[in-house]
Amino acid sequence: MFISRGERYLCATRRILLFVRRRIISAEAETRHICWTMTFPVLRKCVCASGCRYNCPKENSEKAIQMLCRDLPAAVDMFIAQFDIVKFNQTIALSTKQADIRAWLEKSDDCAFIANGSVLPRAKATDLPLTGATPFCSTPNDEIEVCGVRGMAIRRGVTVITGGGYSGKSTLLDAISAGIYDHCLGDGASCASPTLQP
Repeated sequence: MFISRGERYLCATRRILLFVRRRIISAEAETRHICWTMTFPVLRKCVCASGCRYNCPKENSEKAIQMLCRDLPAAVDMFIAQFDIVKFNQTIALSTKQADIRAWLEKSDDCAFIANGSVLPRAKATDLPLTGATPFCSTPNDEIEVCGVRGMAIRRGVTVITGGGYSGKSTLLDAISAGIYDHCLGDGASCASPTLQP
């Protein structure tokens, strides 16, 4: 799934569930734009304006024609056949919620937020949530609601995290530090967010 919102372009792979900046699909209001790049074999020059013109050596023209006339339409047809509009809209809503939480953190006295129900531990050698892990639950004294999500906010300043071995101290810190990136649906840590500046 690849998405962007305004000038913030994002992409995610199947293995890594964090979003990184890319220019793939932009989503604004009711409009969706899909962009991709094709590299033609040994092009001498490529001039792009309102249309796209290319000039390639004769020996590579057959490969370029195959890419434009066969490979590109097939890729677009496959993309359309596999596109899930429901998941796409859910991803847009999740990305918006994560951005709203970060914006709230910028204005508040808090520096991080972890949503109740977040599954913070990762499965071994992957970025997927650990199956059977206990979901995060804030203590009643620390629980707040941010942008319609209940969880725990951490105040700015010095915070001490203590616990025995394998109690989740590093897991909590890893989830908070990874919160500067948008997360995919089903990631488990989609609403664990720090502020982007101290």
